[in-house]
Amino acid sequence: MYYYISRDARTWTKLNNNQRVNAEYRGHPDIIKGHDNRYYMIGVSEKAQKPLLWTSSDLVAWSIEKELPVSPFVLTDNYYTERNWFGAPKLYYDEDSKQYIVTWHAAKKGVKGNDEWKSMRTYYVLTEDFSSFSSPKRLFDFPSKADSEMATIDVIIRKIGKNYYAVIKDERWPEDGIPTGKSIRLAKSSYLTGPYSLVNPKHPVTTPYTYFEAPILMPKPDNKGWMIFSERYPHEYVRFDAEHIEAEKWEVCDCNIPDSRHGAMVRLSEEEYNHVLSSFSQK
Repeated sequence: MYYYISRDARTWTKLNNNQRVNAEYRGHPDIIKGHDNRYYMIGVSEKAQKPLLWTSSDLVAWSIEKELPVSPFVLTDNYYTERNWFGAPKLYYDEDSKQYIVTWHAAKKGVKGNDEWKSMRTYYVLTEDFSSFSSPKRLFDFPSKADSEMATIDVIIRKIGKNYYAVIKDERWPEDGIPTGKSIRLAKSSYLTGPYSLVNPKHPVTTPYTYFEAPILMPKPDNKGWMIFSERYPHEYVRFDAEHIEAEKWEVCDCNIPDSRHGAMVRLSEEEYNHVLSSFSQK
């Protein structure tokens, strides 16, 4: 895990001489603030093949809070979660229900290659304490024929106003005649666990026919609109802007972040900004 920092979300500075800020972390981080005002993210133990809950009070010192049980992430309805990354789990703390939702993707058993990725579906569990978990369930059941069997990965959930928004990677292939394949899309619901409906079904957030993944949703620095950063893989994040979260068209911003993969973003207070900057200043 590496850090970049910015005041305007446009010009980014690499911290710690572009060396790891957490040498032990492995995974696809999704850093969120939890019920106790600490920061949380999920990683994985490559040796033990178990998911790990990481916490930090200041985004500088991270520690393993606990090993998470494997059982909530192992499915039996003909889908499986590989044990190396556990489907890249993402986090969100819902203040209304006082619980966390963990989302990840799982593939159909027995399929290989591109068909494995086309079979990906997003699952979730709920927990209040990361000790007991609800039974895993499929997150999406889109009613439209065109998207009813959409493969989804890298899903994050955030609440804006009265609605919950899911930012999704459509894991189908545009070469198969799916114009939204490999793009980032938005869905919304009045409830944390759905049902979710697609926002602007024919208009993805990212540029069509260009492969994007690992989305990040953030308010603009001036709070006048929204930004979605997405990895134009394999090695660059691109920023898309809109005045409204349900805008039909998102504009590509004059901003990219090179040498970056599967990231997360946190909005900092002035005190946090100065603390992180001074802790990982260039030497």
